[in-house]
Amino acid sequence: MYSYSLQIQGMTCGGCAASVQRKLDALEDIVSCEVNFATETARIESQEALKPKQLIDWIRSFGFSVQTDHQRFQATDDRFDQASLDLILSTHPEVVSYQINSPLKTLDYTTLPDANDRDLQNQLTHQGLVKATHQDVAIDRTSTTDRTHVWISGILALPLVLQMIGMWFGSSWHLPVIIEWALATPIQFWLGYRFYQGTWAALKRGEANMDTLVALGTTVAYCYSLFQWATLGQDAIGHLYFEASAVVITLVLVGKAIEAKAKHSALESVAALFALKPKTVTCLRHAQEIELSIQELVSGDVLIIRSGERIGADGVIIKGDAEIDASAMTGESIPEYKVTGDSVISGTLVVNGTIRVSAERVGDASTVSQVAALVKNAQMGKAPIQQVG
Repeated sequence: MYSYSLQIQGMTCGGCAASVQRKLDALEDIVSCEVNFATETARIESQEALKPKQLIDWIRSFGFSVQTDHQRFQATDDRFDQASLDLILSTHPEVVSYQINSPLKTLDYTTLPDANDRDLQNQLTHQGLVKATHQDVAIDRTSTTDRTHVWISGILALPLVLQMIGMWFGSSWHLPVIIEWALATPIQFWLGYRFYQGTWAALKRGEANMDTLVALGTTVAYCYSLFQWATLGQDAIGHLYFEASAVVITLVLVGKAIEAKAKHSALESVAALFALKPKTVTCLRHAQEIELSIQELVSGDVLIIRSGERIGADGVIIKGDAEIDASAMTGESIPEYKVTGDSVISGTLVVNGTIRVSAERVGDASTVSQVAALVKNAQMGKAPIQQVG
């Protein structure tokens, strides 16, 4: 059984996730799948190996997109065999797309975020290329924008709500029609534009979703109010529904902001676990200390961990002693004193001392990787009550 994890972009509600899952389930090549709107992920299982590009093409045909990772390699010398590189990249199962630039002696390729392309990077290194050192600063402004939109919408809708509340207590005070229109219009067509976008995307797929409901309901209320204003003039006061469309959009925006915060918290828990794995480790090879990427570790390597460093693999201490803080993995708040012969687990922190550890379980087999995978799978799954209906 083959398993794949996709990060899907463009889903706006649970209906979108249900639509993607329904269409994936209908494909013959897929045995089972689970799409989670909260984490915007899809977990797919199949009997036969599937190419990442095929998975991406399926999701794109449904009207959504898939997040990919980009890697760039640069030649360090005159060795740059385009034909050989083209053969390597075109035949590698994890590569979604690639581009080779002979004049600049660079190549770029994309993979799925969870792709294991370690062997590909090793092949490129043997071809005389090195991974380009670039840093993409990605700032997620979605949450900030959502909160800003909620505040703006709330401020604009407040006068409309106050006059409506006044009616409950027998007040006949109303804003002039033009003021109601001026307050409701930015909410309807600026802050509510996302719902029209979602509606159009759903209609192109031949479906309807929550955005369709919001856009249809608020547009009818807004347009009917315009009709009343056009036919009755100032006599339309008290018979308008600008406040209804404005309040509905405001409340949905509040829900979206809360939903975004919940998503962020869900993703942060997994990110915190993966952060426990050090990116590089100090390894003893051929009687020399060298720094290796965590992906380059193999079982049997001897790691040297000093104070303030995290252990990169499960193993046994073969030299030294140290106080180790395992609170992130076990919940024990007091550091434990470890000596030669004691077992240690990945992700724990050496508080005081220096030890040498013989690595036994590395990479995905390490404890911290398995815990992170379990948490991620649990978030992607659905509770039994969610399966009802």
